[in-house]
Amino acid sequence: MNERLMWFFETKNPVRYIEFRNDFPKNTVLSATIETNRMYSEEIRGWTPIPQHRMEALLVLRRQRPELPIHVAIEPVMDFDLEVMLRWMKMLEPTKVAVGYDSLNNGLPEPTKGKTLELIRNLEMFTDVERKDLRD
Repeated sequence: MNERLMWFFETKNPVRYIEFRNDFPKNTVLSATIETNRMYSEEIRGWTPIPQHRMEALLVLRRQRPELPIHVAIEPVMDFDLEVMLRWMKMLEPTKVAVGYDSLNNGLPEPTKGKTLELIRNLEMFTDVERKDLRD
């Protein structure tokens, strides 16, 4: 088997990962979208589980399969509470975090660019950050 081959799974419903936790090979990266820590209405967030439930599911997975890398997508980033988001990311210990604004311009409640850059600067102190659409 090719040792460099990696499987990358991404979802907005990471509780499903728990159902299949023993089926993922070691060369798997599990990713979930956690675009905010705030409880926005279903009208804004769509059908997705609330962000705290997504974070908690990843924590369960982290305990059950600690050898699997976790990736977090904070995109499209929605306004957040900096201290809470940083605490969540430190607890999850992601290998990488992707941060970016809504490239489709859906009118989501976004943080200021300064606040987003502050989040990124803090994340870079303990994980790799991929900067996506930051509206330069």
